[in-house]
Amino acid sequence: MPRKPNTENSSSIVDDSTLSILICKLKNSVVVAQGKTLETMENECWSSKYKLNGRGHVQIKYKGIKYLGHRIMACAKGPGPHTYVKYDPKTKNQASHICGKPSCINPYHLCMENDLVNQNKRLLQDVSKCRRLQMST
Repeated sequence: MPRKPNTENSSSIVDDSTLSILICKLKNSVVVAQGKTLETMENECWSSKYKLNGRGHVQIKYKGIKYLGHRIMACAKGPGPHTYVKYDPKTKNQASHICGKPSCINPYHLCMENDLVNQNKRLLQDVSKCRRLQMST
């Protein structure tokens, strides 16, 4: 079933200053194992201390506005400055989890792609999970 596009406040334009603050807050919320740093966890999924929404995505509230953590962190690759990628109804771009884990906010596990590609990838991951379950029984 196709998902409705995200129409909450986070899909509007996020200015560079707010984006920097949100990236910093999200990076500081990552659960880091003892003896590790974000740099040494670059290949691992990042879990946040912030709450998850109904779809399992990290949600952060700043100045009364809710933002989706994966949409913010998809813009956080490299040293910066970072620019927010606004939702475009023509391309229907979405922040997609390469790792397949909705709660992950590692910017290197996220990419921007259109909704059709993202949905197809999600379906393939679901089929793969079903096959693994069938093979284990």
